[in-house]
Amino acid sequence: MAIISSYPTVVPTNADLLIGTKVVNTGNAINPTKTFRVSELINVALGYQSIVLNLLENSGGPGVAATVTTVFNETAITFTSIKDVATGSYTLRASAPFGGSRVEVVNFSAWSKLNTLSFAQKSVVGPDDIIRLTVADITGAAQDGALDTTIEIRIYS
Repeated sequence: MAIISSYPTVVPTNADLLIGTKVVNTGNAINPTKTFRVSELINVALGYQSIVLNLLENSGGPGVAATVTTVFNETAITFTSIKDVATGSYTLRASAPFGGSRVEVVNFSAWSKLNTLSFAQKSVVGPDDIIRLTVADITGAAQDGALDTTIEIRIYS
């Protein structure tokens, strides 16, 4: 085996593997050597999985759903957008329940270049797969066709 300092240094990706020891105190395989993904270690350290979405809808047409672009996703969950009947209201529906002990929605770019403010939150009633968004102008009046935001959904284990 080579001396560890002779290996090149690289910037890790989420899919890269690290060698480590799984702590086991029973059975025949005491503390076996295992591989761990960098993303798995990040999830353990942070305590949550992350999904980052960009949402855009600037047509102004009634019933037009937002375009959902996945920026980053550590899960298999995908999303569809629905334009609600109420002015300035949108719903994101996940392809599966979020699960986990807690779900938190972080609004990154709430104030958009369209001079509107958007706010996203996990629905507290109904199924465990809904995020609700509201969009308003600077006066607080609800606005259709002015959604331009990035959100992070954190699913805590």
